[in-house]
Order: sequence, then C-alpha cells, then structure tokens
Amino acid sequence: MKLEDTSVYYSPARICSYNAPVNIIIGERSEGKTYAFKKLGIKNYLNKGQTWVYCRRYDTVLKEMLRQPFFGDIMANDEFPSIEFRVDGKRMQLRREGHKSWETFGYFASLNRAQAYKGTTDATCSMLVYDEFINEKRVPPYLPNEPTMLMNFWETLDRREDRVRIFLVANAADLVNPFFLEWGIIIEKPGIRRYKNGLLVVQWDDNPAFAEKAANSNIGRFTAGTSYDEYARGNFFIGGGDEFIEKKPQTAKPKCILQFQDQKYGVWDDLRLGHYYITKKLPSKAPTYSLTTADHRPNLIMLEHTNPFLKALVQHYRYGMLFFDSPATREGFLLALRFLGHLR
Repeated sequence: MKLEDTSVYYSPARICSYNAPVNIIIGERSEGKTYAFKKLGIKNYLNKGQTWVYCRRYDTVLKEMLRQPFFGDIMANDEFPSIEFRVDGKRMQLRREGHKSWETFGYFASLNRAQAYKGTTDATCSMLVYDEFINEKRVPPYLPNEPTMLMNFWETLDRREDRVRIFLVANAADLVNPFFLEWGIIIEKPGIRRYKNGLLVVQWDDNPAFAEKAANSNIGRFTAGTSYDEYARGNFFIGGGDEFIEKKPQTAKPKCILQFQDQKYGVWDDLRLGHYYITKKLPSKAPTYSLTTADHRPNLIMLEHTNPFLKALVQHYRYGMLFFDSPATREGFLLALRFLGHLR
C-alpha cells in the first residue's frame, strides 16, 4: 500500500535529459533527492540491467547510515510491487516475487576508502551518486584534494568507457566547497546552468509544491517563524548574500595576486576611494604571493602571516572598505584570512 503521493518531491528527469557525464543537484532539505536516485538506480537495473554505486565521504558515516534499512522508504511506499530489497554488506540486492535468489543491483562505497575499489569494478555500472557532497558545517572536514579523489574513483568505475555518469547531491549550504572552487561554479539563483562545454550541469532546484507541503506539515507549522524553520526549509547558501559585493571601478589599479588552497585572487586598490577590491579575474601584470606552504611554488614569495599588507587588507575589511566581485569570491577570501588567524 502506497503511503503518500511522491509527485511533489524531487525528480531527476530534467537534469538527466541534459545527458551530461557530471551532474550537481542542490535542493531543499527533505525534498527527496536521495529517494529519487534510489528509484532511478532500481529502474535502471530492472529495465536495462545496469548497476550503480551510492557513495558518501567517510566509511564511518556510511556504516552508521546503513544501520537503518536503506530501502525502507521505497518498500513502505510500494514503489516496486512484488520486489523485496535488502542490503548485504556493501551490496544492494533485490528478489523478485517467486524467485529464491537475490540479485545484486548496486554497491555502497566511501570516498575516503575509494582506493580499495581498484580492480573490483562492475562493467554494468552506469551511475555514481555522491550524496551529501556539501558539508553544511565543514565537520567532519572535506577530504584533502576531494575533487581529485572523486575523479580517481570515477576513473576506477568507468575506465574511460563513457558509461558511468556522476550525480553529486546535497542541500544548499556551503557556497565555498572544494567542488565549486575546483570547477569554477558560481551559483546566483535557482535553475540549471551548464559548465565545461556541457560536460557539467548544475541544478539548483526550486520546488514550490514541496515548499508549500513542508510549510503545512506539523513541524512546519509548529516551527514557523523560528530559526529552526529558516534552517530546515532554507534553500539558500550560507554566505550567499550580497554584502560587500561591488564592481571594481576602472580607476582601481592592480596590486598583486594571492594564492590560497590552489585558488588565485586578484587584489586591486583604488587610492581615490581608499578601497581594496578582490576579484577572480586576475591582473595581467602583478606579482603572485602564496599564503601557505601547501600553495608555495618555485619563483613565488610566501607572505608571512604578520605581513603588513595582509594586515592592511584585514583592516580595510573591518572598516567596510574591502569589496568583492561575487559572494563566492568573498567567502573564499575571508576563509583564507580566517585560516591565517586574522579573522574569527
């Protein structure tokens, strides 16, 4: 017996229609994104014989999650009548009515242990779902070089046969995450946007029907107007506001380029206004300085944390005289200043 109408929840049909190898889906909490990809993985197996991989960042998180029935919601809603589902270790399995044997149609994996999967790939695998790829509070931390680790795992599964598509799924949360930084993703409003000549598609899903359903639920009505309501239903990015966002004037002159966590920031000053400007567009003629030993390269100068120029940038920010070309630039640069101990 089907428990509820799932039509108001997220559907991957639109983003799948773009047929991109790499896909990012951002949406409201509890919108059913994970549920939708469970259904898609099952359908792909039943209709095409294709398997899939469900991935989380840490094996400890995956182990804790699998303490609960992974397909309990699918079975409760009777999405696939006459089919049983179970988890057997790291394998997803189903059994059709009247059959004794269980069929493996998917696998569980953790990105921090992805190296262990080399040599154990399934030639029928067509989909990799990396769930909760955005850390809402950055605890536990992102993995070192996480986008590269995901690309390595993709290579292991796909072996450059162009059969495995990646879907990165998360709630709208941290605007400055390793994937947005690595792939140059800038999100300003809900919708779909293509990157890398269509090889990457990013969907910030806007679902008014679900938002209304969530607002009218018992939890929604009970917490309406509270900070919890803003947190639970907020389909927005932390640090996504337009504070300190201002276009660099033509009178601004190039000062330098600062490098932090493999990201480069152009620094400009306008003596007429007394402002500094930080942009992702880099000046063509300006010295480049690294901010950490990890970013240091030959022929660069690494600035000390106590460098007067860095202190001047911090002072300008505190006085409201430091501006940025986008929220992503602002959050990334302020993260660098916090890392260096200049801001709390």
